Amino acid sequence: MNAGVSIHKYLSLRTKNGVNRMVDSDEERRFRVRCRSCGRTVFSNVGRIGEREAQELRVHLRLCRSDLSADGLAADLGVLLAHFEVLPA
Repeated sequence: MNAGVSIHKYLSLRTKNGVNRMVDSDEERRFRVRCRSCGRTVFSNVGRIGEREAQELRVHLRLCRSDLSADGLAADLGVLLAHFEVLPA
């Protein structure tokens, strides 16, 4: 089982001034994860998205977006994260 995916290895981040940048994979960063549909912050200080965190994101989407299929919620992490904004904490 995958111990977790380090968010900063896979996503560019929007900094506070609105500029997108890739985060150096050697940097330890903390992130907040916000739903694109309702704006709710699901995580406010997370460094990795493991299976437990991904499951919490799926639960949130089931409540927030009843129009999504179960297959869409069971998709890989990249597809799941497309429903969320990942921002610096």
